[in-house]
Amino acid sequence: MPLQPGQTIEVIRVTSDFRVEDQAIPFETLWQATDRFEIDTTGLLQAGAPGIQRQRIRVRYENGVAVSETPDGEWVALAPVPEIIGYGTQIVVRVLDTPTGPVEYWRKVRMRVTSYTEATSGKTPDHPAYGITASGLRAGTGIVAIDRAIVPWRSYVYVNGYGVGLAGDTGGGVKGRWIDLGYDVDSYIHWSGYTDVYYLTPVPSADQINYLLPTWLP
Repeated sequence: MPLQPGQTIEVIRVTSDFRVEDQAIPFETLWQATDRFEIDTTGLLQAGAPGIQRQRIRVRYENGVAVSETPDGEWVALAPVPEIIGYGTQIVVRVLDTPTGPVEYWRKVRMRVTSYTEATSGKTPDHPAYGITASGLRAGTGIVAIDRAIVPWRSYVYVNGYGVGLAGDTGGGVKGRWIDLGYDVDSYIHWSGYTDVYYLTPVPSADQINYLLPTWLP
């Protein structure tokens, strides 16, 4: 179209450039078994560090003024380094003096404690399994109910004020760090609160040990 009198021509100078934006990539935390630490202790094996996600952006300029931005590539400029927390697998056998003599133990765990008898185990006397524990043994003094994920099954434990107990029962509600002390009906003692439970020797095989117990108490 021919120019008319009074019309002007505007010349727009178009250029482009690039800029880079960085965004942090969070690092993850990993747990790793190690015999550098004693069981039930943890420590830092490797410090974590965030990574860098980098994006290149094309910027369009008209007469020196930025008018648009377009992503032009994205990549990981620096990979994050995971934080590694070690949890101990080292077993140390210690001796505890008790009123009936010394006992050897390899682990001490704080637990919620309750107590029961066959009469309070949830079955009526006419039930065919009345008084029979999960191990097949009769409920009573010396049999304790535990969570098999916390205490090795059929192992022995010691509780101050109770004595030695066989982990031979699993109550329906006994989950996590909880021990239910069995008593004969005529010698029942009520327990409530929290206590230290000592895992007695012999030390079970590694596949029977949960090295990373939950920290919460029921």
